[in-house]
Amino acid sequence: MSPPTKTTNKSNIGNHETTESNQKDDMNHQKDDATASSRTTLKLKRAVPEIVSMEIKQKYQKGLEKQRQLLANLIFPSHIPSPCHPNVSSLAEVIRDLKEILTRKESESKSGGGGGSDSCTSEEKCPTTSSNLFSKQDIELLGRNPRGGTTERFVTPLQEILRVHEKCDVYLRRAKHYEMLAKKQQQNEKLTKENKNALLETVSMSKIFQMNYRYCIASISCPKRVAILNNCYSQYPPEVVQAMVKAGQHEFLCTKERKAVERCCGQKVQSLVRNLHER
Repeated sequence: MSPPTKTTNKSNIGNHETTESNQKDDMNHQKDDATASSRTTLKLKRAVPEIVSMEIKQKYQKGLEKQRQLLANLIFPSHIPSPCHPNVSSLAEVIRDLKEILTRKESESKSGGGGGSDSCTSEEKCPTTSSNLFSKQDIELLGRNPRGGTTERFVTPLQEILRVHEKCDVYLRRAKHYEMLAKKQQQNEKLTKENKNALLETVSMSKIFQMNYRYCIASISCPKRVAILNNCYSQYPPEVVQAMVKAGQHEFLCTKERKAVERCCGQKVQSLVRNLHER
């Protein structure tokens, strides 16, 4: 009876060894799988930041390109912010008032002198606000040559200011165009991310052309002094200008040259008023 028992024990031992071998193989396979999985996870962890980094770079490049497109519309040095520009508000106000009176006078002449004209199809053609500075009689007086005869060889203060307006009005019209477009975009109830970006771009364009208009007034009125001012601006790097604005010291940037432009533009207004009082 004992031999069969020994045979059975050997068989069991063999089976046990086989089982242990299979378990070791399974453990090795699990280790290999775990190693492979960890490698895959590591690759994914490395790949995800790279993808995110690429997206950030693309958005950054796209933003820079859009900024370059906006700045390309500027007629003044792009690194000089508006607080550093010459203040030409008085001359701009005079031009606005003169434009309103002359536009209203033209529309009335077309309609035979009547108050309600069929040709008045927009607020731009028929201003509703009244002038605070001049009347129709003032314009007629200013349009006359105080020296007598024709005005071909003599430029009156009014003609000079109207010349400035004719040169710069294109920027004001563009500014109003983008301002109206922004109002229409704001009326859109469902503002998606793309629509919001488009609205911001439109508002930026309106502000850019407003600044262009005022800078054009200074440039056309006093070209030599503005050229000197621009030369002064060019001596300051963008980093220095930003630091001065951040520190609230932008008033000290080209102060002498900027004030010279402001005085020159102010003299245009003084000449016009003096010319009116001398009539």
